[in-house]
Amino acid sequence: MKSERAKERPKDKAEPDEQRVSTLKELLRDKPKRGRPRRMVARQNVYVALRPEQKGLMADLGQRLPDGLGRPDVPDLAVSVLTARLEALRTAVAGRTREIPEGVTDLESLYLLWDVVPPGQGALVSSQLSVGSGQPGASSGKLATGRKRPEAGAPGAGERWTSIRLSPQQALELGRAHGTLNAAFGAGRSEVFGLALGLLAQFLERHPLAGAEMGLSDVREMIFRSE
Repeated sequence: MKSERAKERPKDKAEPDEQRVSTLKELLRDKPKRGRPRRMVARQNVYVALRPEQKGLMADLGQRLPDGLGRPDVPDLAVSVLTARLEALRTAVAGRTREIPEGVTDLESLYLLWDVVPPGQGALVSSQLSVGSGQPGASSGKLATGRKRPEAGAPGAGERWTSIRLSPQQALELGRAHGTLNAAFGAGRSEVFGLALGLLAQFLERHPLAGAEMGLSDVREMIFRSE
């Protein structure tokens, strides 16, 4: 009898333990997590080679965005401006079976067409744009045109691989822009994103948004309306 009771006792003790663990699990299940709330759509990591000046430009652009937005939103908005500009180019040459006008023969031509200071020309490069001056394939402060450099290779002098986070739609748009400009001019993904940063800097100069009460979707709509 004693041996049978001894065997039953552990079972009696195990039941309260199991109940306590399951109760704790239920309490923790609905407990709100600390920190920044997750976005409705998770962003994706995309690697580009950037110079220190370009990273500084991203931080500066983040401070010039509306309240509630910041540096993490800069890549999405930069790609949106580039997408809007490329779409405007396609519309301009509609009916001529082209996507890029005849006079645009290299990546530097796009800087001139869009009135963005090309890298390596003037003091504005380091203080405002600083895009592409050390991008893959560039030398002597000039943009590389017509030459391809594998993005998987080592970054150029002064560059470091940097992870930018893009929403799924903007990741697709950057891929399309890269594909178009790479096929046309041999531009690398880092050069394309550098151009996008310059366009966003120009957009924020023409349309100051600091202190405005606008969400990310509102700024995107404004970009496509104005571009």
